[in-house]
Amino acid sequence: MIRGYELQPVEVDFAENERWQQSFETSIKNIVTSLWRGVYDYYQAYEVMDLAITNGLTRAWWDGADDVGIQPNELSPAERAAMHRAILEQRQYIDGFLTAIEQGSRANGGKLGPLLARARLWTKRYEDIRQQARAMAGEDQKARWVRDAKDSCRTCIALDGKVKRFSYWHNHVLPNSNKLECVKSANGVPVCRCTLEPTDERCSPGPLPMGL
Repeated sequence: MIRGYELQPVEVDFAENERWQQSFETSIKNIVTSLWRGVYDYYQAYEVMDLAITNGLTRAWWDGADDVGIQPNELSPAERAAMHRAILEQRQYIDGFLTAIEQGSRANGGKLGPLLARARLWTKRYEDIRQQARAMAGEDQKARWVRDAKDSCRTCIALDGKVKRFSYWHNHVLPNSNKLECVKSANGVPVCRCTLEPTDERCSPGPLPMGL
């Protein structure tokens, strides 16, 4: 019923994703250059760097999930937690990086080139986090509840066409679940002919109907 499925490819706007990645890289380079030249002091650079990392790597995670058809509002609690951990991990390196830029600033006779090369290690994290999000989201695809045309069960009719991730369905209700009125009326006999069909449609907003 829900085994042996094969997902259709999801259309991804790679050009838009590339623009976001380039924007993140440009932001980091601008911060490095501004601190090196003395346009920013340490505290200004830290504030801007923290914001760039938080926003940029959040977008990286969203891009990775979007590669397999998962929108930001469809991320699971586990995925959101993993995203925040990845961002926090990178934020802890801000101080050391900015301190190195100050020590190697133009005023101290330092060269900008090596610092920009080091900045590229940060921008590489964009793609790393995008890949992490893609792998995690791809393990939990979406499915649409499809009711058999002959099934007149009130709960099955209410669920017909609803789209949720497989983990959500497993945690709430599945075809032939004892929560369905058709199964209840048959004293637990598996009479439900509904199926869960893989889809790349957006998840249905809100909870399932009828308290399921």
